Amino acid sequence: MKKRRLIIRILKKKIIPSMLIIFMVVLLLLSYSHLIYFTIVVSDSMRPTFSAGDILISKTVNDENIVIGDIITFMDRQGKIVTHRVVDIETHHFITKGDSVSYENTEYIAFDSLRYKYLFHVPFVGYAVQWINSLIGLVFFFITPLCYLTFIIFKKYSPFNKKTYKRYKPQEF
Repeated sequence: MKKRRLIIRILKKKIIPSMLIIFMVVLLLLSYSHLIYFTIVVSDSMRPTFSAGDILISKTVNDENIVIGDIITFMDRQGKIVTHRVVDIETHHFITKGDSVSYENTEYIAFDSLRYKYLFHVPFVGYAVQWINSLIGLVFFFITPLCYLTFIIFKKYSPFNKKTYKRYKPQEF
């Protein structure tokens, strides 16, 4: 029983946090190398596949690897990043549409506008990321901890906070 508790404690305190940190670093490296791409969904045009507030994880892909039914991320004519399903492929462009949009609302996407192919999504995390990117989130997650760390470091190494010890001679009896 004691060994089991020890194993659980080691898992909770060391292994699981280490694995999470490694996973986050790997995702960060893949993102900076442009092998994967993160997108926050802003509309429900692809509902029920994914909905607003989800984070999409996509991979870099060539236009030759796209087939009908794939979900792709592309740059539309207005310069916005859009993620829709491919419904048809013609000689020089894809025809895409959102899952919850009627069939008449299709978009013609040139092959050079293609950016990424959808892999999977994480529900509702996009709302948290958008909040962290807001002014209140910036203050809460970055400025407040930075001020706290500055205060702790200043308190520890401040010349005004040094304790002085007076040395006493041993008493003789």
